[in-house]
Amino acid sequence: MTKKSQDAKITIGGSLAALQHAYQTNSKLIINKMFFPMPFERHWVRQTWGLIYYKLMMDGNIVGGDSVNGVKIDDEEVIVICKGNVVNRVPFDSVTVFNDQNVLGLPDIKKELNENKILDIMAPQSFVFHDKRFDYESEDRLVSEIHVYKKKYNTPIYIWAVSNLSTKDLQDFNFSDTMVKFKSEEILKQSGYTGKSHNRDEIILDVVSREVIPQMNIYEDTEKIKFIYE
Repeated sequence: MTKKSQDAKITIGGSLAALQHAYQTNSKLIINKMFFPMPFERHWVRQTWGLIYYKLMMDGNIVGGDSVNGVKIDDEEVIVICKGNVVNRVPFDSVTVFNDQNVLGLPDIKKELNENKILDIMAPQSFVFHDKRFDYESEDRLVSEIHVYKKKYNTPIYIWAVSNLSTKDLQDFNFSDTMVKFKSEEILKQSGYTGKSHNRDEIILDVVSREVIPQMNIYEDTEKIKFIYE
C-alpha cells in the first residue's frame, strides 16, 4: 500500500463525533480544536472519547497530537502547523470537516451563523447540594442547560450553565454571565434547592469563568471537502 493511499482521507475536528468518524473511515485525524467531553457529560461519553483517541494515536492516525496551532488545505495536501513551528504535510483525496476554527483554504461560506455555545462555570457561595448530580434542560437560549455535579459528599460542587447565543447577544447585558448567574440561582431554587451560609437561605453563585465556543458556519461542499454539522 502506498503512502498516498494510506493518507488519502483526513478528518478535521476534536469532538467525539469527529473521532468516531476518523476511526470508522480509517482516516487521519487533525485535532484543530480539542473538545474533550466536559466533566458533566456521562461517563461513557468521556470513556469512549479517550478510548478512540488512544486507538487512533496507537495506529499513527493522529497528525500533530494536541499541539496543532493551524491548518491549511491546499489542492493536494493539508499543511498542519504545530507548536514549535513543526510542520506536517499530509496528502489527501478527501477531507471531512467537523470544526472550522484555525482552518484556512475552506470553500466559500454558504451561511454565516454567528452562533456560539457558551459555558459559564460557577462556584457556590451559598448552596446546599446533597445529591450526586442535577441536570436541567430547557428550550431557552440563555441557560438552556444546568449541570451540577460532585464526586462525593465532601468534595467540591461543580456547576455549569450552557447557553446558545448569537455573537450580537454577547454584547447585550441581558445575556451576560451576571444574568446567567441570576437565572441559574432561580432555576435551582425552583427545583427545590436552598442556600445556607452565614444564616442566608437564598442560593448565591459566583461565575468563575466563561468560555465561548463558536459554531461552524455553513459551507458549500466541494468534490474533495465535505462538512458535517453537529
